[in-house]
Amino acid sequence: MQFTHEQEPAIRSQARILKLVAFAGTGKTTTLVGYAQARPQARILYLCYNKSVEVAAKQKFPLNVTCKTAHGLAFGAVGTKYKHKLGNLRLTDIARAINSQNWELVRSVQETLNNYLASADEKIGLFHFPAEKLQNERMRRAADSIVEATRRLWAQMCDVNNHATPIPHDGYLKLWALSKPDLTTRFDIVLGDEAQDINPVIAGLLAQQAAYGMGVVVCGDGHQMLYRFRG
Repeated sequence: MQFTHEQEPAIRSQARILKLVAFAGTGKTTTLVGYAQARPQARILYLCYNKSVEVAAKQKFPLNVTCKTAHGLAFGAVGTKYKHKLGNLRLTDIARAINSQNWELVRSVQETLNNYLASADEKIGLFHFPAEKLQNERMRRAADSIVEATRRLWAQMCDVNNHATPIPHDGYLKLWALSKPDLTTRFDIVLGDEAQDINPVIAGLLAQQAAYGMGVVVCGDGHQMLYRFRG
């Protein structure tokens, strides 16, 4: 495989933390394939954005690379014990869990929960409450009670013995992230593609692996992705 003079320095780089900015159509994934081929003895994890990317990546990368989604890794570590209650969390599920028929409050709990699940934060706080709703005085007064209701909901989701409140895939991913998994026993380097789309919970996982001493390579479109990952 022939690489461009822009790709070669990245492929040969000895930096433990490598951040590559590229743009659509400039061969980001090809660069990562070349990076992996140049290190045949390294145990490399290619962190895929979704399942279809994982399937395609397995056809491109050499055998020393494991292609997995974050959800796939999290399911193996944490999600299996929630198999009996995996599912989408509907508004009716939330209403029952927090014992409320106030649908505006229920929707606000849902939004607060989703903000928390996508964050790198350990605990649910007022900063997860939808910011635009703080412009409304009535909602601002209700914010603390909505945050508390979200905490109660999350506790029920995490309870393996609570069959009534389902936990979605992002729920066990969050639990896995909160456990601060150390992947250095399995991998030497992790590759993160489409880094501009990485949410804070995944960025936090990558930063955690960097802190454990793993090599981390992130590649994405534009400059904003450099601020997503500060490993």
